[in-house]
Amino acid sequence: MRDRITRFDVSSASLGQLGLAPMEGVTDFAFRLWMSILGPPQFSWTPFLRFTDTFPRSIPEYFIPELESPGVLTQMPVIPQLMGPNVDDFVRAADLVLKIAPWVDINCGCPSPTVVGNRSGSSLLEKVEVFSEFIHKSSLHLGPQRLSVKMRTGFIHSNEFNSLFESICGLPLKFVTVHGRSRLDRYKGKSNWTLPMLASKRTSMPILISGDIHRFAHIQSIFADQSKIYSGIVGRGALRNPWIFSGKSKAPVLKALCVFGLIQNLWLSDPGLLLLWAKDGHGMKTAGVDSESWIRVIESLNKFSGVSVAEIAEVDLSPRALARVKMLWSYIRSSLPGVFMDPSILRSSRWSVFYSHIQNICQLNHFSEDELPLLYDEERDWLYSGESREAFNLHQSI
Repeated sequence: MRDRITRFDVSSASLGQLGLAPMEGVTDFAFRLWMSILGPPQFSWTPFLRFTDTFPRSIPEYFIPELESPGVLTQMPVIPQLMGPNVDDFVRAADLVLKIAPWVDINCGCPSPTVVGNRSGSSLLEKVEVFSEFIHKSSLHLGPQRLSVKMRTGFIHSNEFNSLFESICGLPLKFVTVHGRSRLDRYKGKSNWTLPMLASKRTSMPILISGDIHRFAHIQSIFADQSKIYSGIVGRGALRNPWIFSGKSKAPVLKALCVFGLIQNLWLSDPGLLLLWAKDGHGMKTAGVDSESWIRVIESLNKFSGVSVAEIAEVDLSPRALARVKMLWSYIRSSLPGVFMDPSILRSSRWSVFYSHIQNICQLNHFSEDELPLLYDEERDWLYSGESREAFNLHQSI
C-alpha cells in the first residue's frame, strides 16, 4: 500500500476523481475495509489522530494498518491525518508517520466546539499569522511535497479565505483541500465552491474541494469549468449513499449492512483478527451491487469467526456493532424512499429485529431487497446540518 500511495499524485489525477473524506469516529480501518469491498473511492483519509506534547510516542497499532501491510488490505491509497494546536508537537508526530507514509495531512478544518476549545482544527484559522506560521514551519521541517492541508474558508466568515490561502499558496505543499464553509457555518447552508475554484486559477498547487458532494452531478460543472480543481472528497454524501464512488443508484443495502456489522463485530472485539481476514484478500475484492457476492462475504466472515449462520436474519451482532450499523443506516435511509425513514427501525435492539423491520417495509411496498433505490434527496439535507429544517432553509436562502 505504501507503493500505491506513493504513486498516487493528486496533481495528475483525472478530472472527476473522488476520495473519501476523513470523518472522526467513522472512517477508521473497519469502515475503509467495508468501502473497499463495496466499491472503493480513488483514495481516502484516516480520521484525524490527535497529537500532544506526549502523544504519540509511536504510531498507534491500528491507526493505518494499510501502510504496515502494503497492497494486501484494501484497494485504495490512504492519507494519514493529524490534528493538534502546537507546531512543534505536530512535526514530531508527523516525523513518526512519515517513516511509513510519503506525506501527512494537517487538519485545519474540524469545527467541533471541543476541538476548537483545544485550539486545534479550524481554530488555527482564527488568525492568519498563526495559521501561516504553523504551515510554514511544518512545511520547512517536513520538506517539499510532504505536507497537505485541509482547511475551511475561514473561522468566522468566508471573506477570510483569500488572506488565509495567500499566506500559504507559495509553499511546496502536496495539495490543499478546502471545505467551502467557515468554522462558524459548521454544516449550515450550502458549501461555497466558488472560493476554491477561483483560488485554483492563481496557483500551481493542487486544490481539492469538500462539502455537499452528494452525487457525481454535483461536481461535474466544477470540473467542466476552467478551474484547476483536481478532485473532490466526499464525507456525509458517502454515508448517505456509500455506492456514490461507483455511481450506483440501486444496491443490496441490507446485505451490505450485514457485512458492515460483522466487520464491526471483529474490529471492536479483536482488530487483529479482522486484519487476518483482510490479509486473506477479502478487502481486495469488490462486491459492488452483486447480491451473491455480498452473501459470500457474509459466509466468509462467519466462517472466519467460527460461526455457522444459515440466514442473514440470524446473524448475531454485539450491541456496539449494531449501534455502528444504526449510525450508518441513519444516513443511508435519507437516500431511500420515505417509508424507510420509519423511526422504529433505529429503536431495534437486535440485528434480527432491525433486519425484519426493513425486510417488512420492502415486502409491503414491493421493493426488492437486492435493488433498493438510492437517490439523493435535497429536501433531507437539513437532517445532517445540526439545525432545524426552518433554520437550515433560512441559511440556504441567505
